[in-house]
Amino acid sequence: MIRKTDSGYVVYSEKGKKLSRAYSSKTAASKRLREIEYFKQKNQRYKRVEDKKLRGASGEIDYDKKTIRVNPRKGDVINTIVHEETHRKYPKKSEEWVKKEAKRVENNLSLNDAAKLIKRYIRNGQ
Repeated sequence: MIRKTDSGYVVYSEKGKKLSRAYSSKTAASKRLREIEYFKQKNQRYKRVEDKKLRGASGEIDYDKKTIRVNPRKGDVINTIVHEETHRKYPKKSEEWVKKEAKRVENNLSLNDAAKLIKRYIRNGQ
């Protein structure tokens, strides 16, 4: 969160720990907050699982358990994997934005990259 102080705008954690220096503008502090969020999620490892019993959706992400599950029997598997990985990479973005970004990424995937993505889920590894 960003707080205005006497010295400027400062980024704080949810627990109140100061995470940045004072910035003269709220825009600069917002940029730093985005950087902090990016690196925070970048270092988190997710378990990727093939789940043929998954009901309803083709895939889902559980942020608390850090698990991504994909049902290979439903729909377009590549699109589902790219979609869920996009949710992982951008957890605060809207569903509509994730759909568009996943489609864009999928359209630019090489066959080799698509094969690597599928392999991550079939092996049930990280």
